[in-house]
Amino acid sequence: MEDVNILYILIGSGSKPLAGYSPYQGEFIQICERQLSQCKPGSASLSHSDFKIYYSNEDNITYMIMTNTKYSMPTAVACLESMKKEYGSILEGRNFSILNNYGLNSELQPKLKMTYEYYVTNTEVVSEKLEGLKEVMNQFRDEVVKAADALNVRGEELIKMEAKANILKDDSYSFKKGAIQVRKTECKRKWGLTIGIILVVGGIIGIIIWAAS
Repeated sequence: MEDVNILYILIGSGSKPLAGYSPYQGEFIQICERQLSQCKPGSASLSHSDFKIYYSNEDNITYMIMTNTKYSMPTAVACLESMKKEYGSILEGRNFSILNNYGLNSELQPKLKMTYEYYVTNTEVVSEKLEGLKEVMNQFRDEVVKAADALNVRGEELIKMEAKANILKDDSYSFKKGAIQVRKTECKRKWGLTIGIILVVGGIIGIIIWAAS
């Protein structure tokens, strides 16, 4: 098996293997089966001893291949994308809970064998698929850049809004402080005027009383 570049192809749901193919027998089958339950939504690659496991989990369906370390990662990704495209519509909406382990082998294993043989013998012929993947990756990169730019613009707007808010806050504080000062001044003026009136009236009353006496 030294020259083998793909050891196993597997499709599963949750921890249940639905269909798999390899012309060989070995512990690698059990390794892939155990890995199924740990596959989270999305795509990832995992290193295991002298091998690598690539998987893509989408809609509770996991597509997985195990390869040796020399196998091209872009080609492995192309294989997974091909599996999702070919088997996704077949598996969509199926009730896997009623199936036993490898319950879809009779239906899918012949197709998995063809996939296996293609990606074992035609690693140099997948350039068109890789170009398609590059376009997808470029589109994803562009979307990420756009999102980052949008966040930067929004961040600048938030900074400007915060600066305006601080200015308004300072103006509000100054206005409040001025209003308090005006109120104090007005209060003092009223008290002064009241005391003045009282003194004047008292003086007039005093004059009237003095004149009468």
